[in-house]
Amino acid sequence: MNSNTDVLKSAGVDTDDLAERFGGSADLIMKFMKKFLQDGSFSMLKDAMERGSRDEAVLHAHTLKGVAGNLSMKELYESASRLEAVLRGREEGNEKEIFKKLSSRYERITEAISGL
Repeated sequence: MNSNTDVLKSAGVDTDDLAERFGGSADLIMKFMKKFLQDGSFSMLKDAMERGSRDEAVLHAHTLKGVAGNLSMKELYESASRLEAVLRGREEGNEKEIFKKLSSRYERITEAISGL
């Protein structure tokens, strides 16, 4: 999984943590990375943000944060966590700018996984 590791790492995945989580199984890692592409959390978050549905956006940001964390997608996790905190009013910040950054990170990861 050496070249795949490099691709994932360049997309913001902590590949050492990921390998540890999956017992070093490259097949299992690839299975779950491909499943990530089918997860609807991001599209539901995007829809909620566009409609201005704060409660739904919080729910989907939280879900995406969990999925990203479990797959060692550290940068995406950090963006989803930050967006969730701002939407809940726990932190100050521009939710649209944070979502824009999150979207960029999501696209980078999905493009990397799609190319594996």
